[in-house]
Amino acid sequence: MITPFTEDDEVNPSVLESLVERLIEKGIGGLYICGTTGEGIYMLVLERKLVAKTVIQKVSQWVPVIVHAGAVAVKDTIDLSQHAKKMVHLV
Repeated sequence: MITPFTEDDEVNPSVLESLVERLIEKGIGGLYICGTTGEGIYMLVLERKLVAKTVIQKVSQWVPVIVHAGAVAVKDTIDLSQHAKKMVHLV
């Protein structure tokens, strides 16, 4: 799925939540965030964590969420993977 941004190039959590709701209403079988559309690799780690947290908390176990955690730096990949795992256990 795409990641919505504000005019100031910040992740837009409220639009992101609306997008998730719309996709679920339309019967989507799962979500893949920060990956397919390619923006994830260009986002800051904190932005990617915000997207993961927002989407995972919003779906509340309705559909599976795949979090793209690949990054240029291995440490960032590990950090993003650990964050995604932690978010799943909070829901």
